Formats: sequence, structure tokens, C-alpha cells
Amino acid sequence: MLVTELTSNEHRTSRALHMPVPPAPARVLEIELSQPLPIIMAFDKETQVRYKRVFCFIRFHTQPLGILQFQFQFDELLPEDYAPSIWHTFNHALLHHLERDGLSPINEIHVEGLPYHDLPRCMAERERFLADAPFVSVIVPTRDRPERLATCIDALVKLHYPHYEIIIVDNSPATQATADLVQKTYQHVSNLRYVREDSPGISCARNCGICEAHGEILAFTDDDVVVDTYWLAQCVNAFEQSSEIVCVTGYTLPLELNTPAQLWFENMSSIENGKVKNKFVPRLFDRKTRYKHLYMGALCGHGANMAAKANFLRSVGGFDVALGTGTPAIAGEDLAFFLHVILHNKIVAYEPTAVVRHLHRRDYDKLRQQMYGYGVGFIAYLIHMLLRHPILWFDLLTRTPYEIFCTLLARKLKHARKTTNYPGDLVTIKFKGAFYGPIAYIKSRRLMRKIEGSKICK
Repeated sequence: MLVTELTSNEHRTSRALHMPVPPAPARVLEIELSQPLPIIMAFDKETQVRYKRVFCFIRFHTQPLGILQFQFQFDELLPEDYAPSIWHTFNHALLHHLERDGLSPINEIHVEGLPYHDLPRCMAERERFLADAPFVSVIVPTRDRPERLATCIDALVKLHYPHYEIIIVDNSPATQATADLVQKTYQHVSNLRYVREDSPGISCARNCGICEAHGEILAFTDDDVVVDTYWLAQCVNAFEQSSEIVCVTGYTLPLELNTPAQLWFENMSSIENGKVKNKFVPRLFDRKTRYKHLYMGALCGHGANMAAKANFLRSVGGFDVALGTGTPAIAGEDLAFFLHVILHNKIVAYEPTAVVRHLHRRDYDKLRQQMYGYGVGFIAYLIHMLLRHPILWFDLLTRTPYEIFCTLLARKLKHARKTTNYPGDLVTIKFKGAFYGPIAYIKSRRLMRKIEGSKICK
């Protein structure tokens, strides 16, 4: 045992010596431009950390505009110092928003912000929609993480939405901690329900929630997520664009960026095809883009921030229990569902105004496990979809190789990388997971056959 521990410690030391220097920790803040701009302090009293930079989520009339990052030269950052940067970056989006709201154009942002006296048109339209909004069920799978779950529930009960229920699905728990938390702390919340699902796996938990749900639309998030006040309203409103939309996903903001693991993960998730993603543009994904999903993974979004029509979910049998957290396949259940929607000639809508905040893993070893799981889950998802939908073999053997070649060529020509400081170790561990993916999927399929009652109710 002593030799094993020494070897493990030596491995960690060796890895640390080759570890690239991560970006500086960033304070995560939100700035609403319709209110007076705040003085941003380098020292955060809550975390007791003095930051060198700040990661600002910029909004106007509660609608996201984008992200700006500033460096601290001193202990505070004054509004008059950073307001010009906001205007320079977002002036086109601001002017377009003002025009749509029937408001006069501006030529700068003042430190007092852009206050309004009457309710802006965009917010008034949202309130009119909410007056007749459908009943929604919010489903939260969890397992033995009561502290994180409490933070999640605290945000869910404050949602700006008229009619909804919250279903906490306790998935194969080892303790009574989650049940006790809901019973003792949230017994006064009339629209909160606790159910237990003993079959392991996030897909089993979600399917259990689908069976229990009364909503016309079912929204899903995770216990390490804090939802925005308007998250549900924006998710549900996105369905109004077309009757063919049966799934909506949204934008995931980091809850904190304090550790190297969190910073590396955020950098990685901000890159797509070798360039920074524009996460604030709405998108519709349909059958025409199915071949892209085979190799791009989370093109549509993530399972921690999604909603779907209940009748469609039940018609397709919910989420596949052979995929996802808690199974040997580890991940991929959300990717499979998104592609499943598209192959049914329906649409997945990405709505950036539907915002949640995710607690990225703080520990580097936990991040390595996550990357390994992504590798395993992606290959498991790919095998699952190819077996279930043979037509995808045509895409895999024809269009997909060409797309991958073009992507790699574009990266080489533009010298695009995730980040100059991104650990190669995370790339390696993801590839190791991918090699194990086929075995993991076989194990998951065998396990699924042994799970009683794993199929969603009809």
C-alpha cells in the first residue's frame, strides 16, 4: 500500500511539473445596463479572494448581450473606466434592442446606466406570454449532494414563472440526506415534490421524473446548477417560434472561476471548430445538420439546461437508460436525445436568453475524470445512434470525414488552439476514454437489461 501511495504521489508531482500555467482566477459578476453601473471591487468579501480580473455577464432589460473580461489595475474598477468598453463591444446589439423596443438610440453608456420609466416592450411581451403560459414540470436528478441541491432548489423556487412544479428525483441514494433536506427545509414549498428512483443512472432518474410530471413542457437541470430567474420563461417562450420545435436548450454560465480546473474547463467549453463560440445567437437545429452532430458532440447544448415537450418525450420512450451519468457509458444521453429529435424531423432550438449557472469542478483530478467520461460517453453515444439509426452510417462514411477534414484544415491555417495554456493531459485522458467507449457501451446495454422498470411509463 505504501509503494502504491508513493507511486501515485510521484505521478501527481510529475504531472504538476508539466502542467501549463492556468489563466488568473476571475471574479464572476453580472451587470444589468438598465441600472447604475457598479464599482467592481478586486476583493470579494464572500470568497475572501483578491482577483486580478473580472468575468462580466452583460445584460440589458434582463436579456444577455455577452461576456466582457477586465483586468484590475488597482483595487477597484470604476464605471467610467469600463463603460466605454461595454459600448464599443455591444453598441450594435444595444441599438438593435432599443429599436425593437421602440426607444430612442444612444451614442454612449453613462455610469447611471440606461434606466427606464415604463416597462420596455421586450419585458412587456414576456409578461403577456406568462399570463397564459403552460404548466411546466422542472425535473432535477440528484444523488447524495444535499448541499449543492439546496442551492439549486433555492433558485428554482424563485423562478419568474406563474405555474410550475419542481420534481426532485433521488437516484439510487446511499443515504437519507436528500429526502431529509426536502422534508425539513422545503416542506413549505407547495409545488416541490420528492420521488425516489432506485435504478441507477441519470436517464433512469429523468424517466422517473417524466412519469411523475404533470406539465405540458418538461424542463431539466442538474443539482450543481443555479438557474436564472427568467430561465423557465425564456425556455418555454422559445417553443412559440414553431410547432416543430420539441426541445429547447440555453446558455450555461460559470458560477465561479476560482481554480485552474474551472478556468481550463471554461476555456475548453468556449471553443468550437478552433474559434471562440458565439453563445448569444439563437440557433435552430434540424435534419439538415444531422451529420454535424455525429462528430461535434454538444452542438445543441447540454442536459443541464434543456426543456422538451412532454408528449414527444413520452412518444420516444424518454432518455436511453444505457447512456448517461451513473452508467458504465458515463455520458452521452443528452447528445443522443438531441440527435433523436432531429432524426424525427423535429427541431432543437438553442435560446441564449435561457441562462443557468453551472458549478464547474474545482479539483483537477475531478476534471480529468470528467474529460475521461466525455470521451467514453461520446463513443458510447455514437455507437448507440449508429445501431439505432443505420442511415447515420451514410453520414459517417461520407459527409462527416469531409467536415472533420475541413475543420482540422481551418484550425491549422488559423493556428487555432483551445488555449496556449490548455493541458495536453486533458486531451490525452479524453482519448483514453474514447478507446474504452465501446466496452463501456456493451456493459451499459447488459446492465440495462437487468434493470426492472427502466422503461418510461406509457
